[in-house]
Amino acid sequence: MRGAIDRTMGGQRSRAVLLGLGAVSLLLLATSRPVHADFVSTFNQSNDAIGTGPWGTLDVTTSGTLARITLTPANNFVFFGNQFLNFDLTQLVPASNISVPSGTAAFNGTPGDNVDAQGRFEYTISFSDGPNSGIGTGASASTYTFTVTGLTAWASDSAVLAVNSAGRDAAGHVSVGLTGSTGFAGEIPGGTVPEPSSLMLFGLGALALGFVMRRNLLPGQD
Repeated sequence: MRGAIDRTMGGQRSRAVLLGLGAVSLLLLATSRPVHADFVSTFNQSNDAIGTGPWGTLDVTTSGTLARITLTPANNFVFFGNQFLNFDLTQLVPASNISVPSGTAAFNGTPGDNVDAQGRFEYTISFSDGPNSGIGTGASASTYTFTVTGLTAWASDSAVLAVNSAGRDAAGHVSVGLTGSTGFAGEIPGGTVPEPSSLMLFGLGALALGFVMRRNLLPGQD
């Protein structure tokens, strides 16, 4: 009898611990700000003969007034040229607040250049002419990262890029490979991708709660 009581109490304690672990994990997930979550937009709109998209992505993360934006071309595509990357921001910052790698330059439009069928954009980053000096498959680099210092803190990762009148938040000059056809690809607003730590907390909480529920449903598990 004593052993049965001990086993029952031990099972109850185990369920209590697991239930508490699950609750704490889900609580942390619900109350934490996803400071490392990425806002990702995809270049998936084009009226030019530049192959089948998507042609690449823009990944945005923020910390206070600093926004970090990374362009990653899709396989077999290269971003290059005088209108290498065009975009709008929710804050009208001067071009001097945009820090870009050497070999490129950022400037304000006048009051925004029309990029093929992708609409007008307030900001443009120019690259040396020629796909070999661009970003992408076979080019000088596979990704391109620049930063923007806001006039005030960015509200969130998704509150950096602004949508223009054509429904695009960015557009880029794209080449198919290094020698293929060229044109412009635009992107519509994307979404936030949870960071790995949030996914881990959710999984841990769900696993603990699921285990407790299973023990309660199955007989003889005390």
